[in-house]
Amino acid sequence: MGIHALQVAAAMGAHVIALTSSASKIDMLHKYGAQDVVVTTDDPHTQISDLTHGRGVDVVLDNVGLPHVFDTAFKALGKRGRYVLTGQLDRQKISFYPVFAFFKEAVITGSASTSTASFLRSLELLECGLVQAVTAEYALGEAVLAHRAVGESTVVGRAVLVP
Repeated sequence: MGIHALQVAAAMGAHVIALTSSASKIDMLHKYGAQDVVVTTDDPHTQISDLTHGRGVDVVLDNVGLPHVFDTAFKALGKRGRYVLTGQLDRQKISFYPVFAFFKEAVITGSASTSTASFLRSLELLECGLVQAVTAEYALGEAVLAHRAVGESTVVGRAVLVP
């Protein structure tokens, strides 16, 4: 879902800063619309501060809901920023000090679904080529390879098996 949200945000004119734990995904994230990519193992706070001129980001869209991602991304959030949780990869709990939200005047919210109008707009973005739903294709005979790639997170976005 992250790669799709990235494409939609870019198509709507947002300046997208993508976070990744893997330098091997940098080119792919740029390809799908990220203007900047920050590798979380390379001092992400300094990089994001530099990219935003110390202001922080306006919106964080967190599709994985992992504690280390929350820690990094919440620190990147600027004054009156909005942190939107849309997914959780596992059952790890996220904890933080509420005072940090107070000082930033931050909004932390969840988003689980979409309106019919937003869904139809998404279809329009797919139709005109601004968003690509599938980012990797594997032959049916490569099913084991495809499952391994998805399991190891080397696929960014969605993979499909084709006959």
